[in-house]
Amino acid sequence: MMPRTLRGLIALTGLAIGVLTIALGSATYYFANTSLVDELNTRIAVESRALVAIGGQGGIAAVAAAVRAREAAPSVGNLGYIVIDDHGRHVAGALRAAIPPAGYWDCMDYVRSDGRRSVAQSLNSPLPGGGRLIVAVDRTIVNEADGTVVILFGTAFGMILLFGFGGAWLVGRIVRGRLDRMATTAEAIMAGDLSRRMPLTGEHGEFDQLSTVINRMLDRIEVLLENLRRISTGVAHDIRSPLNRARGRLEALEASLGDRPQGNEVSASIGDLDDVLDLLRALLGISEIEGFAVRKRFVRLDLGALVEDVADGYRPVVEGAGLTIATDVASLAVAGDPALLRRALANLIDNTILYTPPGTHIVVSTTLRAGDVVLTVSDDGPGVPDYERENIFSRFVRLDSSRSTPGHGLGLNLVAAVASAHRGSARALPTERGLAIELLLPAAPEPAAEAAAASSVG
Repeated sequence: MMPRTLRGLIALTGLAIGVLTIALGSATYYFANTSLVDELNTRIAVESRALVAIGGQGGIAAVAAAVRAREAAPSVGNLGYIVIDDHGRHVAGALRAAIPPAGYWDCMDYVRSDGRRSVAQSLNSPLPGGGRLIVAVDRTIVNEADGTVVILFGTAFGMILLFGFGGAWLVGRIVRGRLDRMATTAEAIMAGDLSRRMPLTGEHGEFDQLSTVINRMLDRIEVLLENLRRISTGVAHDIRSPLNRARGRLEALEASLGDRPQGNEVSASIGDLDDVLDLLRALLGISEIEGFAVRKRFVRLDLGALVEDVADGYRPVVEGAGLTIATDVASLAVAGDPALLRRALANLIDNTILYTPPGTHIVVSTTLRAGDVVLTVSDDGPGVPDYERENIFSRFVRLDSSRSTPGHGLGLNLVAAVASAHRGSARALPTERGLAIELLLPAAPEPAAEAAAASSVG
């Protein structure tokens, strides 16, 4: 099963490199060891055949003489000899070791001329006419070669693992960086900024190809949504005009009827038309906000001062409804449209006035959290059921308990649209009592930092 994360892919790559390196090192060790052992076996086999041939001509005495001659010659190298008769008595040979089994033996312990113990590779062969010949060669060269191979393999294994994991980590970091940039863009698009596009590096690689396809899809979606927005706005404008004319005619009719009973019906009809016109104005306002054209009007402003101003203006209305309001704000700067932010805050306070009983206490606060300015409007009223909390920002959503109150279910939808236009978000927080709605807005950079960023771009 293939890994589904970059971390898993890096681990699998490192494991595969490690297994491959171990297999390669083991094969190298085996073949190097086998080659050296075979070479030593060939050497002692050739020497044994030569001495056995001498024994076939002159008996064990000739073999003993040949062994003594070889041991006396400086070219004997690291070969050792033992010659024994039929009774196991030592006849010739300076090799000090126990008699090994017949045939080849790879682990014959012996004592070297300097008194140190070592291991030899030997061949025990029968001599013509009786007796046995043992020819041995020291295995030091094999052991040293094995040790060298192990050291080289260990060093190579460590370097391969280091470069393998390092390369996999570097590739993973590059891929993760590209994915993070794409995820950041996707989050901005999900937040409503359809002008954003997936970043391209110009290298025409796989990521660029994928980003190009996604960007073409976003272009198409943006065109379709813009067409839909224009149609909706055009229809709304077209509907408003005849409605306004109808309202004007009803007002004229109402004036001509004077105190006659039909005047009450005309007045009620005018009120219904005003409700429809208010709904159209709200929809057009939300459509304009969702188009993000309002960002051209953004200025740096003190959100704390704006909150204090709106709360002071609403205090008589709040207290007239039997509620109380308090603020807990700090001087925090955001980049935004003052009129829209006032409207969003006003909608939140209006929402509390409409749907909470007398005696409810409203708190409006601002805080700074991880680079975001947080505007919170909370109350200790009846609150909202948990299963409805995520739906209250949707368009035309009205809870069952609010069906008898005036409105169209667009107030909180406008709040969410304003937050999104300011590159922020709106959410309802879980509380033990009442309702708390939180707007997260990016904090405006300090003027000096903003000027430095602008100059670096220029």
